[in-house]
Amino acid sequence: MNLQVITKFLELRKNLHSSQKKIRKIQQKKLRKILRYAYEHSDFYKRTFEANGINSKNIDSTSIEKFPVINKQILFENYDQILTDKNAKQNRIHSSGSTGIPRFFAYSDSAWQTVMAAITRGCMWNISIFKLLKILLSGVRFLYIAATDGAYAGVESIGSTCNAFGAKSLFIDINEPLETWCKKINDFNPNFVVGYPSGLKIVAGLVQEGKVDLGKNIHQFVTCGEPLIPGLRKNLEETFGKKIVNFYGASESLALGVEADSDEGMILFDDLNFIELADGKMYLTCLYNFLQPLIRYEITDRLELLEINSSFTHTKIVLNRQEDIMWFQKDGKKDFIHPLSVEGICIEGLLDYQFVREDDENFVMKIQIEKSMSEKSILDELDLFFEKLLKEKQMEFVKYKIEVVDEIKADSKTGKKKLIVV
Repeated sequence: MNLQVITKFLELRKNLHSSQKKIRKIQQKKLRKILRYAYEHSDFYKRTFEANGINSKNIDSTSIEKFPVINKQILFENYDQILTDKNAKQNRIHSSGSTGIPRFFAYSDSAWQTVMAAITRGCMWNISIFKLLKILLSGVRFLYIAATDGAYAGVESIGSTCNAFGAKSLFIDINEPLETWCKKINDFNPNFVVGYPSGLKIVAGLVQEGKVDLGKNIHQFVTCGEPLIPGLRKNLEETFGKKIVNFYGASESLALGVEADSDEGMILFDDLNFIELADGKMYLTCLYNFLQPLIRYEITDRLELLEINSSFTHTKIVLNRQEDIMWFQKDGKKDFIHPLSVEGICIEGLLDYQFVREDDENFVMKIQIEKSMSEKSILDELDLFFEKLLKEKQMEFVKYKIEVVDEIKADSKTGKKKLIVV
């Protein structure tokens, strides 16, 4: 076990019993510390702060609203200048943007320990310290269902957390053939189940079909990585017979909050982040990552404050785009293609694309390409991509067509483009 992570976990857990006044004091102290650190150690922040009239003399008294805002584009255009120690040992996780090009976020060792402690606090939400000690002594068997074949935030953080607490873990990739899930889960006999809501929905279906037996040993079901809509939460809770804990994180800060009850909303981790909601936008200042400071970083999520008297801020998440899974079946074999399998396709000249499920054995991929690029080379690369994907999923019975179009049009009702139409 990692004693440093355990110590940080206990410190964070203690904050749950602190007053609102104390949490705000902790938050403000951390905020001023990282603002000054960024000014003194980051070429980018020193330059931009001073351009806005902020210097070493007034930085501690200047209100946060006066500090400049940044976003993902600014971050990656100034990546090296933002880092405070270019030679430091880093944990690197990636977040695929709309172009499908991996973008890396850097965490110092200390920040990574805080992430592990915060994840543990979220996964152990509403579990008493006495029961927690009993669980740790008897052994944690941690099942994680998500995209696992890459340096994804969830994979890196969950894997590190399991190692830090000496937990046994089983990772099931969301793209594995469905028939392999049942044996793996039943043999592993988990007592914690964590994963994408879509992944837990699939497990719930296997439980209802009698193919998976989770027994009565599950201490907690935790969703993360995707929006958890109310209807799905209700379905999961009815199937599993337990409350669902919904963990909220992003690549920019892996520990943003937790929702243990839909009525009380998302509880933000005010002791780890400073979040502003203004003009319909959300700005994040991560208070624990001094290697890659994010000051007033614009997040695309949308939150609404809830008037709940609590030590921590309560919000309602206004759900962003949620994509459907494409299900296919033939001769009694049923399996799926998850949105994460196809949302990050990155081929030069491929501008935009959309999937349309036609029936149980067929789908169409609509693509928009640069006029100057070779259509054949793009189609050849896509054929290789789907050959590999369908073979790995043991879904060679699924057929597809690729249709070149002038434009991928937005939905007439929502005004948004859907990745998958079913």
